[in-house]
Amino acid sequence: MLLRSYFSLHHAQMAAYHARTSRNLDLDGSEEAAIALGAHVSAAVISAGAFIDATANEVAENDARPRNGAKGLPASLLRLNELLEDANAQQVDHTDPLWMDAQTVIDLRNRLIHYKHDWLDMGTENMVGENSLYGSPLQSRLEAAFEFLPTTVHYIPRFLSPDCAAWAINSASAFLDEFFARLGRTANHDHLRHRIEVERP
Repeated sequence: MLLRSYFSLHHAQMAAYHARTSRNLDLDGSEEAAIALGAHVSAAVISAGAFIDATANEVAENDARPRNGAKGLPASLLRLNELLEDANAQQVDHTDPLWMDAQTVIDLRNRLIHYKHDWLDMGTENMVGENSLYGSPLQSRLEAAFEFLPTTVHYIPRFLSPDCAAWAINSASAFLDEFFARLGRTANHDHLRHRIEVERP
């Protein structure tokens, strides 16, 4: 008898936990408080991205790469669309706001994990590195998605806000809700909805 564990559900609950915890932190101006906030928001984003990745592997029941990989598009989202295609269901368009938010979650997750030395460079245009976040398409996508920290918060990047954490898990859940609806199945995380929904600040 096979007993399979769906770790995607743990990722979802961990993301929600970190998002709620980040919202309740008191930013007293200290470096310690700012680092605690950054830790919880980063963990929420990383876990939200892992929620999507793990769901793709669990539903497909394999860990294969997408058949038709497209440069710049997350493999897990492409795999979920391939599952819809295989089921003769409508795929999620890459311009759909649900896709775009999910892709932004994964892009931010990847930037946090695979950090490049010049990603947070600031300064005059001819002095910053080519991978600088500021002025990049990702920066504008983040600014459109959630509220940044006020300029008075120091020691961490302003995008590591409580709203970023809540947006990340809510965006991952919304995309996967749409995926399962198009597949004609109850979402694997449906019974945990009360644990993974996070109110935006």
